[in-house]
Amino acid sequence: MSGQLEQDPAEIPEWGRKLAGWNAGVWRTSVSSVTMRSAIMGVFLLESPPDLDALRNRMDRVTRWFPALRERIVEPIGAVGQPRMVVDPHFDITFHTARFALPAPGSWEQLMLHVRRQSMYDLDRDRPLWRATLVEGLEGDKAAILLMAHHAIADGQGSVMMLAGLVDWDADASSADEPMPPAPAPGRTDPITATVAAVGSAAKTAGGLGVQAIRDLPTSARNLAVHPRRTTTEAVRLAASAARALRVHREPLSPLMRDRGTTYTSRTMDVPFEALRDSAALYGGTLNDAFLAALMGGMRRYHALHGVEVGRLRVNVPVSTRSGGAAASNAVSIARIELDAGERDVTARFTEAAAAVASARSEPAMPFADLAADASRLLPVSLIAEVAKTSDLTASNVPGLPAPVWVGGVRLQRLYPIVPTLGAAVNVTMLSYARTHCSIGVSTDDIAVRNPDQLMECLAEGFAEIGAVPEGHPFDPLAR
Repeated sequence: MSGQLEQDPAEIPEWGRKLAGWNAGVWRTSVSSVTMRSAIMGVFLLESPPDLDALRNRMDRVTRWFPALRERIVEPIGAVGQPRMVVDPHFDITFHTARFALPAPGSWEQLMLHVRRQSMYDLDRDRPLWRATLVEGLEGDKAAILLMAHHAIADGQGSVMMLAGLVDWDADASSADEPMPPAPAPGRTDPITATVAAVGSAAKTAGGLGVQAIRDLPTSARNLAVHPRRTTTEAVRLAASAARALRVHREPLSPLMRDRGTTYTSRTMDVPFEALRDSAALYGGTLNDAFLAALMGGMRRYHALHGVEVGRLRVNVPVSTRSGGAAASNAVSIARIELDAGERDVTARFTEAAAAVASARSEPAMPFADLAADASRLLPVSLIAEVAKTSDLTASNVPGLPAPVWVGGVRLQRLYPIVPTLGAAVNVTMLSYARTHCSIGVSTDDIAVRNPDQLMECLAEGFAEIGAVPEGHPFDPLAR
């Protein structure tokens, strides 16, 4: 190994790649705090059970297209430097794919109980961070696939990009007869190699930053000399923006959802895509504005049922920074905005949501979010977890698949995103599908929200209030 010490660690494939930015921050907090575990799950509802071998074959292909699904995280000795993502030389697709049968009657409630158990089980940290379970025995001879992956390897949009490799866009399409793509070359998963790589990567990064600073010094000095007022103003704006982004709050804003536990319950709901899109057009906003306006209406109703008057709530809104590149990465920043859940006027809620998100996107510090996530390793995880608990709600709107798709020759009917609360009282994630439905996953902290079914009814009323009335049985896609 000594002959490789002077090489750039990024140029030695068997050493893997550095886990940095949001990916590293998410990984570090999730392994150190039970409330910050961050495995996200997609619940695929299929018209009938697909063949497990065909599904396993397709998943094997996906892992070859997206090597992060074959990589495991290796920590350097003594936490020196950042962890490494290394292709597991012992990768076994059968370990990550399994079949499970629900007992009769195979209701949606039974499936969601199984989802709850799986989503809170930690993934095996010594293997690639995902697993897929085919669940049979659902009412109407339907089936489900539970695809679980750690947030350290993909954000919501990245997960959809990987999902596109799993599905077929034609009912008759099949990859069974196509040649299997080559597997990525295995790496070295011993801690010594990870330590050497981490130290080398840190040295290269520090040196690169130093060289860049020296190169930029003449330009910075010239700017300060030629435009002293503008340069100083920009520096002050950036510092003020960073202070707003890193501000530490003492407690949540909700007068009702204040305590937090270590477990959560998940529910699902469907809203017609066209109705939500028309609502956004009616009020002069976007689909995301309609989503946030509906959620605030639902939150007002839930608080009112408990005899509590609600005002502003602190809302985490993931903002995508993706501009291409690999799916297996977190190209996202979290904007913490405040919205008035007590506002009864729908137009005012649309306007406020649009303005708050636009303001968050334009923050000067937003492009440096990855650096802030990297720097979070200097803070105790217990502090990060406590700060996370001061958020009332996380609301994420992820563009989904634009047309119907098939999995192993079986049509996909619904796809629900199930995301942990990560300290907030409630996490609501919406994923559009085939421009017919917006499928919504709602996770509620078991201490903060004692009656999740009641909250679901209130959220449905919030969507109805803006004109996007949930149809049929919005909480049970198996109901006839």
